[in-house]
Amino acid sequence: MRCFRIVSQEYASPEFLLTGEGASEEGGRWNTIGGLALYTAPTYEVAAAEKGYYSIRSNVEFYLANKTHDPFRDLIARVGLKIATLEVSDDLQLLDLTNQEILSDLLRQAGLPPKTVQEGRQSPFKMIGWTQALGEFLSTQPDVHGLRVMSARSNNGEAIVLYPNRYDVGKVQILRVDDIVLSATDITGTPFKKGRTPDPARIFVFYGGTERLVAVLHFPIV
Repeated sequence: MRCFRIVSQEYASPEFLLTGEGASEEGGRWNTIGGLALYTAPTYEVAAAEKGYYSIRSNVEFYLANKTHDPFRDLIARVGLKIATLEVSDDLQLLDLTNQEILSDLLRQAGLPPKTVQEGRQSPFKMIGWTQALGEFLSTQPDVHGLRVMSARSNNGEAIVLYPNRYDVGKVQILRVDDIVLSATDITGTPFKKGRTPDPARIFVFYGGTERLVAVLHFPIV
């Protein structure tokens, strides 16, 4: 299976890219602090929406609150990142949490209250808590290597969460690492320029010689 992972320049080295250490530092939607996890997506558009929310959208709000401080503009306009194309072995067992019946069964096994697939997309994820608790439980179960979940930032696909400490090295291969640029857009849908008002619902993506707008969800309605 082909997956994409977008990271900051400093985390793009082969030694770091597949460790899952970045997510372990602060915790993620499907892992607790200290738990290794790789957040990827089957398409670069979904990967861009996920990364764009945290690296661009949150800074847009900060920029709007501090318009007179132009250095903050650099946090939202044409941010250079790296995108890794990964080959994920078909041998890895991914639990499909986009399936309500499977999700409900696993929640019961983990001793957690009933939840819906859509509730797993709520924000901020640290306030709902149960996704991290379920991820921590599942990451310790035999023959579980990762999860297939609904993207919290895109309506156009799924996200793939991998637990590197649960599978052998080599099961996930780096095929290539390329440049990708994410930028806030203004209300006309063009790349953000000084003096314009950013559009919080979209980002501009420059990748592989193409340019396109990608929608970014903020607080999904459940």
